[in-house]
Amino acid sequence: MVPNEAMHSSEHPTLIDLNMLEKRVKKLERLCQEVDPFIPLSEELKNELSLFGIINWRDPDHLTKQIILMFEDSVKELRDLQESKIQ
Repeated sequence: MVPNEAMHSSEHPTLIDLNMLEKRVKKLERLCQEVDPFIPLSEELKNELSLFGIINWRDPDHLTKQIILMFEDSVKELRDLQESKIQ
């Protein structure tokens, strides 16, 4: 699974959609906590970031903003899916 793929159908989220999005949120949350943009990134972290389409690691501000925005967007999408499943 590629983290940037669309995670759900347009109207009816499935349990699989929710599980995949929950995993994405957890991965991004962990990256937010682990990545220190002011020290060199390990190859493992670079690989994980590239799965999310993040390949510019040299600008600490840009790197941090990208991860945080992806995390926030994913959390919002998860909440929206959870709410649509309830309705």
